[in-house]
Amino acid sequence: RKVGTFDFADEITKANRYLDDLFMLIAEGVRLGKFGIENLQYQNITKNSNKNYDEYSDKSGLTTLLLCIFLGFLGVHRFYTKNYVLGVLYFFTMGGFGFAVFIDIILLVISKYKDGDNQVVAL
Repeated sequence: RKVGTFDFADEITKANRYLDDLFMLIAEGVRLGKFGIENLQYQNITKNSNKNYDEYSDKSGLTTLLLCIFLGFLGVHRFYTKNYVLGVLYFFTMGGFGFAVFIDIILLVISKYKDGDNQVVAL
């Protein structure tokens, strides 16, 4: 790279790749029980044995929670979970003026948050 040149689009693409890799590594570490955190999705399935596995989303609850905490005011967590209409609404209202993001965090923690396919996103 030449000194003094800067490709903004390329840097953004690289940063997005690094963030994707980071979130995948964190999610994998949680799934494997590293970091001292147990995967609550599997705990909820065993506790509620009368519920089917199909009721749970394939989206990572931890990734959704982190996106909600850090970028919730932009609706990024809603886009991640395929709730596009709410994502656009959150984007233009700054996360429902902060209230909707706070409610989403609570719903994620108590495993009541649903994705675009109406499946529960569990931590």
